[in-house]
Amino acid sequence: MGFDDGLILHLEALVHSLDKNTDTPIDLYIIYASLTAESISRVKFINDKLEAVTLILRPIPKESRQFIENINMDKARLPIGTYFRIIVPEVLTDLERVIYLDTDMVVNASLTPLWQTPLEGNFIGACEDRLVFYHRRVNAESVLFGKQGERYFNAGMMLMDLKLMRQYSTSFYSAQLALDTADVIKYADQDVQNLYFYGANKQIDLTYNYGLEYVQYTDRPLSEVAIIHYYGWKKPWMNMVTETFMHPSRRPAMHLYRQYHNEMKAILGDNPDVISVILAADQAQSGEFERCFEGFLTQTYTNLELLIVTAKGLTSDLQTYLKTIKPYYPNIKVVTGTMAQAVK
Repeated sequence: MGFDDGLILHLEALVHSLDKNTDTPIDLYIIYASLTAESISRVKFINDKLEAVTLILRPIPKESRQFIENINMDKARLPIGTYFRIIVPEVLTDLERVIYLDTDMVVNASLTPLWQTPLEGNFIGACEDRLVFYHRRVNAESVLFGKQGERYFNAGMMLMDLKLMRQYSTSFYSAQLALDTADVIKYADQDVQNLYFYGANKQIDLTYNYGLEYVQYTDRPLSEVAIIHYYGWKKPWMNMVTETFMHPSRRPAMHLYRQYHNEMKAILGDNPDVISVILAADQAQSGEFERCFEGFLTQTYTNLELLIVTAKGLTSDLQTYLKTIKPYYPNIKVVTGTMAQAVK
């Protein structure tokens, strides 16, 4: 995993989901160019609370950073850290194979089958990107990649043969390609790796990199998805109701992320005091109620008890809504009575 100080707040959900769903011990390497002492301390604190996962901080050597530090990032509008994936073989020189993961993911099943996938002489294994799915739906080709775009993969999850990559110096040559194409490519290192590894990557089942477009347009249950990837500009730690419309089928994936996040916050003891929030439901319209409710679910303070007060019973649509989200937020209670009774 490539890492910087800006990602520290979003580490908990991923590592907890990995720790909760693995069937074997896992070493999770965090590679970084620089981290504050506070961030390093936080990573070590999180590591102490994990059972099956061990977090290992690995700084990127200066000679490896030189591969990528001159790449022009103006067009990509992304931090240079997105190119850390290119230099993984030169940073983790003691490893022969890794699974690379982005931070905006949760792991919902064992990764052992992925780890054991034979690459059959390919440098990497990866899953198709949502762009392929989109172009297939509208019967169009990729603007940049043309027909080659049918094999365009998302670089958020990659099964990497580091030994083979070092043998062919892929870090050096793909970094050179990045330098030469920085003014043309749109998706930074992902475009570079698709160009460089075209014809040398194995396509892996989408269950190991399932983006929200797939959640929205396909019918695979989340329980059958191994890795959910929240790529795109809308992230699950944002308020998904008040900022923009979100397709209803995406909401379980968002709630699942928050469930993992909230569970890890409880394990870490970050918010020890319970805050009770009382919401009067009798006069609420379902849309208004949901927007209000979501405003609390996306708070940075996660130890909330939500009391829904009703004197005459909840409407059927509110009952349906609460039944849908209750599995993700166990501290929801319906109080039939008055506001005073709820406070008591």
